[in-house]
Amino acid sequence: CGLVTPFRNGWSIDVWLNLNDRTVFPSREADIRQELFDAMPVVVTSWKNEAIALRWTAYVHSSTLMLEAALVNTSSQEIACEPAIAIRPFNPEGVSLVDDIGFSRKENAFVINGREKVLFSQTPARVFCSSYRSGDSAAVFAGTRPGTSSDHVSCPGGLANGFASFLL
Repeated sequence: CGLVTPFRNGWSIDVWLNLNDRTVFPSREADIRQELFDAMPVVVTSWKNEAIALRWTAYVHSSTLMLEAALVNTSSQEIACEPAIAIRPFNPEGVSLVDDIGFSRKENAFVINGREKVLFSQTPARVFCSSYRSGDSAAVFAGTRPGTSSDHVSCPGGLANGFASFLL
């Protein structure tokens, strides 16, 4: 629960957070919730902990995924937050091949397999794309593995993945 698979049998999208000195993958948390909005094909995902409430809404128009995320600091403390939108080569049934992923600065969008797009309303502070050979981009986001910014990758094994993060 927590990932959104916008296209039938396709890749998924996830939201990650770096909060102060801790990385959180809400899709791996026990208290994440997902539901359809008004029985329409609009997925609303929500998660909260003692300091942050996160809600994101996802829907598809043609071959473009639209995602709106909202973060609320529910504590009285200031929290440094780096949210990220991640492209994952998986879906509920298992692996879903992503051969190519790139970030188009002109369109301000991820382009997956040359045809599907994830548009952003803001320019990301950091973009990282990776392949099977280079390892999982989640480790770079969490800071457990170094990685140089990369706007594009092709993966013959179909495990291309990446994230775009924003500074709040």
